[in-house]
Amino acid sequence: MRGFFLGQEKKILCRLLDNLQIPHSQGKLRKNNFPLPKEGKMIKILLSIQGDFGRQKTKALIHTLYLAHPNLYSRLLAAWKQIEEQLGPCTEVADTPDNSIGDTSSSTELLPETQPGEFTILDRRLIQAIVASVSGIEGSLDEDQIGDLVDEVLSLNVDRHKSYFHLGFLNGMQSKEISLNFPESNDNRRGWFLAGCVSAYTRRVETNTILELLDKFEKAFQPLLAGHHPAVSYALPHLIEALWRTGREAEIPTLVNPKALAQLPFSFILKILGFTIELLREEEPERAEPHLKLIQNSLNHLSHEDQESADALSTQLQYFQAQALRLRGDFKKAEHILSSIESLPLHADVAVDLGLIHSNFRALSKI
Repeated sequence: MRGFFLGQEKKILCRLLDNLQIPHSQGKLRKNNFPLPKEGKMIKILLSIQGDFGRQKTKALIHTLYLAHPNLYSRLLAAWKQIEEQLGPCTEVADTPDNSIGDTSSSTELLPETQPGEFTILDRRLIQAIVASVSGIEGSLDEDQIGDLVDEVLSLNVDRHKSYFHLGFLNGMQSKEISLNFPESNDNRRGWFLAGCVSAYTRRVETNTILELLDKFEKAFQPLLAGHHPAVSYALPHLIEALWRTGREAEIPTLVNPKALAQLPFSFILKILGFTIELLREEEPERAEPHLKLIQNSLNHLSHEDQESADALSTQLQYFQAQALRLRGDFKKAEHILSSIESLPLHADVAVDLGLIHSNFRALSKI
């Protein structure tokens, strides 16, 4: 991802560094220690950049910088989180799954995760109508009317399987008992239906209900987990986050196929990496390594447009894999990996790790 911002998206990186008054050469830092402006000024800078380049791209840049140099950019990430708290979840297409987490107080905010070319204006209006109805907003359809509307949409085109997302979304928003035994049920329709249920539970912040659904219908979820269903991006991010939040993250590498992970926004892959890095900081390499492997394998299935970003992230994954080896005490393998990336932009971090290894320390906390 660093290569992405040092390459085709260098403009936003240079703009940020210039505004923060950080010395650099075409996006590459001239030194590894510098003061950041006060929080208020950083927020103004980030708002300006977001206005010019978009929220999704700005968010990806902030998280990429933090992953590369957490000590240097921790305050920048904190400023960005304040902006997100003030503005609420992003509604840009293909943003991270945070889009659909929140309350049901408005019919126009927090639409479910979407992909370009998938949900139409009809789908969006129907989602808004369901949310408005469940929220009891004045002038909205009552329970019977919204049910009739969804049924009519389903009957308009029997080949439009993604309309079953709305049936699942309605059932989830109304907290109805979920059944997959509707008369016209098939694998494709069940996948869309389950994606709608998951999106509704995410919106209602019912994490445990998501996992109860997964446990009950794991077989029906398989096409979504394997990446063999068009609704992957509507359900998988929420499933992964639910597993993380409930301490069941160890199940993710077993349940999720790398091909499925590769279909999600690249920013979400970075988000999983962020969770994994936290495990390394907690000195739990055994828990982190399966996730590093899952992310690495997913890079082989990314689209051609993401290959430059994948190459840059692959180098960082090698670094974190070496960290896991060091924490486990496998100094020889860790040193072999670190020596191969010592000349790259991570050289300062690599030098610290090599110093720990040569001193026979697994972590800084052991010194």
